[in-house]
Formats: sequence, structure tokens, C-alpha cells
Amino acid sequence: MSAGHPELVAAIASEVIASGPIPFARFMELALYHPQLGYYMRSSEPVAERIGWKGDFYTSSDVHPILGHALAKQAEQMDRLLGQPTSFTL
Repeated sequence: MSAGHPELVAAIASEVIASGPIPFARFMELALYHPQLGYYMRSSEPVAERIGWKGDFYTSSDVHPILGHALAKQAEQMDRLLGQPTSFTL
């Protein structure tokens, strides 16, 4: 298996060796936010240039705004079904 970022793989492996198995949440935290090697922490290019059609990935909302509209409609419906409480957490 080829790793795209061997330094990051080594940093994650080092933590696993030192502490044992890590939860998936910790793995993602390291992969995304490691101070020097994490996806969002690399300074070689702005994050905005890595996201979207020409970047590393895009999400459904990049394809078409219908998903955002559908989710908003569902949240509005749930708010009504719950009797419009003062606090409504998604």
C-alpha cells in the first residue's frame, strides 16, 4: 500500500505505537488537524483551493443546492413537529 503522506502516516503510527490503538475520531483529528501535517493545517495552498470541483473533493452541496434546500425543509418540519421549542439542535 502506498501512502500519500508518509510523514503523517509515521506520526499516526508513532502515536499508536506509544499509546496502543486509537479511536477513529483521534485518527481523523490527526489526519485533518495535525499541527504540521494535517490536511487543514498544510500551508502550501489555501484550503479554499483544495475543496470543490477542481480540488481534492467536493460534497453534494457543490453539485447542486437541492440538498441544502431539502435539509432546511426537513429541519423546519422537525421544528414544527416538536412544537417549535426555544432550543432546537441539529
